[in-house]
Amino acid sequence: MITFIFTDIENSTEKWKKCGKKMSMVLQQHDKIVTNLVLKFGGKVVKNTGDGIFAIFENGDPLNCAIEIEKAFFQIDCSEVGGLKIRVVLHSGEAEQRGDDYFGYDVNLASKMLDIGWGGQILLSENVVNNERIPDKAKVIYLGSYMLKGIQEPQKIYQLTHPDLELKDFLPLRTLGKHPNNLPEQTTEFIGRKEELEKIHSLLISPEVRLITLLGGGGMGKTRLALEIAQKHINEFPDGVYFVPLSSIDRHELIISSIANVLNVNMMFHSVESPLKQLVKFLKGKKMLLVMDNFEHVIDGATILTNILKEVSKVKFIITSRIRLNIKGEWTFKLKGMRIDGESDAVLLFLSAAKRIDSSLEFSEEEIALVKKICSKVNGIPLGIELAVSWLKTLSVEEIYKEISRGFNLLETDVKGFSDRHKSFKRVLNYSWGYLNKSEKIVLSRLSIFVGNFTMEAAKYVANANLRILASLIDKSLIQKVQRGIFTMHEILKKYARKKLSENPEDEKNTIRWYI
Repeated sequence: MITFIFTDIENSTEKWKKCGKKMSMVLQQHDKIVTNLVLKFGGKVVKNTGDGIFAIFENGDPLNCAIEIEKAFFQIDCSEVGGLKIRVVLHSGEAEQRGDDYFGYDVNLASKMLDIGWGGQILLSENVVNNERIPDKAKVIYLGSYMLKGIQEPQKIYQLTHPDLELKDFLPLRTLGKHPNNLPEQTTEFIGRKEELEKIHSLLISPEVRLITLLGGGGMGKTRLALEIAQKHINEFPDGVYFVPLSSIDRHELIISSIANVLNVNMMFHSVESPLKQLVKFLKGKKMLLVMDNFEHVIDGATILTNILKEVSKVKFIITSRIRLNIKGEWTFKLKGMRIDGESDAVLLFLSAAKRIDSSLEFSEEEIALVKKICSKVNGIPLGIELAVSWLKTLSVEEIYKEISRGFNLLETDVKGFSDRHKSFKRVLNYSWGYLNKSEKIVLSRLSIFVGNFTMEAAKYVANANLRILASLIDKSLIQKVQRGIFTMHEILKKYARKKLSENPEDEKNTIRWYI
């Protein structure tokens, strides 16, 4: 049996953003310290994991190694980057060796333990506690049994303490909790959206709020935000938190079976009771959160949720959609682009994504200024930022900015992990365009003629837009109300709609004439 040890620097993304080259120098010092200690206590470094180390111990003394790692970073001066707090986790198990690397379930489990700890904390799995010698004066504290991302069974987690360690008290572990869930594993760190998280939290914990629709255009990060909220509230729903994807269905009649499949409810379709009644019977009395993703696919089935809410009292819904449901009891939260001003969430997302492409990348102050301009060009839309970052493999920051300034054709990628419709912004916009009727398409294309914001009166005069169509375009997250009687459209969407207008030369000519 091998003991795996993983280390990680707490808040490393933020430190990279604020400290740049200083962080690079400190990271080199970090790698040297951890590597030397692993070797000293009889282990072997497998690889650098970005801002941490993966090592193994087939013999040696991994627990004393962990203690010495924590002691080392409280004894050295890292004040130039605001100090370093190191998370350390240990798990014992089996692994398959391929070349110099190690793979397998137990390696994956050990790495997932990193996500739940705090800087300065040493976490142990049950296997380590049972198989490794506990150092003199050290104590092992049982923290409980917890769910880890991507691991099906709850894991018993322990903390290793020692009188020589600086930190001894920590906040509760940051896990998915002890309650059932099917939340998909996230492979990237959640960045920013602090204000949005706080506002949606206040809605979700309110007794009168049963259904929240996260409303926004394509690529705005609705799904990622919904999953982050669900993870943070998992302990408040003892009967489970479940993710119900709807992108693969195109008929609202399939909503009930989609929910039933996720909940493992055996629906008797030949029963006297309707599928809805059977589902309601299962949900009654349960305190549960259902995250319904991409509801615009089946918007005609929104009343199904109304019927469920009438019959059950403890189930809540978080909906992600490009289109408002317009049902009784719906609370909407309009999601906009990420902050670009001040402590820019958008810039932080760009830098974090850039580090995944090349962990050695460093940006000058001039390049950071260009990054901010790139984020502004894509209106702080997370997908636009991620697509722009993907070009760092071949282009400089300055070249990316110049290309995006010419148009949005650069905003596409062949990187795996993006859904087909998110491979390019054009596909995203084509998807939204497909939900418009003929009149809405005409009005939206005409509205693209405006430079900046436009008033309701101007929209009526230039685009022949009535109040009903404007309201529908707002509900479909294609235009936004700035203030009473004044509206705006994202620049990327405006360029797309302007191209649609140019496909009808006669209408384009008349629209320009009315605009002038």
